[in-house]
Amino acid sequence: MSTATDYGRHIQTVTVTRLEGDAVTMSSGWSWLLREQLRGHVEVGTVCDVETIRFSQVVGWRIHGSTEWLWRETDADIDRTDADFRADMDRRHRETLARNEADWTAREAALPDWARARLAVYHQHGGQAFKVSGWGYELVVCELAALYAADPQLPAEGHIAWDDESAAVRALAEREGTSGNQHDCALSLARAHRAGRDLAGTVAALSPITGDAFYAQAAADAAQEESA
Repeated sequence: MSTATDYGRHIQTVTVTRLEGDAVTMSSGWSWLLREQLRGHVEVGTVCDVETIRFSQVVGWRIHGSTEWLWRETDADIDRTDADFRADMDRRHRETLARNEADWTAREAALPDWARARLAVYHQHGGQAFKVSGWGYELVVCELAALYAADPQLPAEGHIAWDDESAAVRALAEREGTSGNQHDCALSLARAHRAGRDLAGTVAALSPITGDAFYAQAAADAAQEESA
């Protein structure tokens, strides 16, 4: 059973099915870390109201039937956690850029013109925000796309199993720790290039997650934070 509350919160009534170390598993199938405030209050079979936001982020916990929360984050707590997460993410991204900017610049220059044209759109719209938040990711997508496009055995459609990848693709994937999303996007780009399409306008590989097609929103958000 679940009900919606303010701030996008949802309360789901579930039963504890397993306790193992710091992990608690519920009848819903989800597992979470057992916070200190819950120790001694929950055991296998305990019926709980678990409050979540964003589908699975737990922000509150109480015993079902009780009006007192064992632990609950306020809206301000959630905002503070979000701000801390963004700040930490931005810091790590900037550190990564500082370590890799010279290498990424050289690798981008080594790409074929059609792949560089794709990245040029992101540099234009995203500026420094693109360099910080997406350059490394999109660069690897373009490097994969270039390798796929140069492969005369590239299948016209479908995925490529890991064992069927070329040695060059496997080497790049192992070095960079690539994701399935990067490979899927790269395959689409390689096939589009072979079909004669201009790739300077294809949306970012991260856009399904960020909703930001060309890193323009990332640049606007960064400008707003700087002016705040």
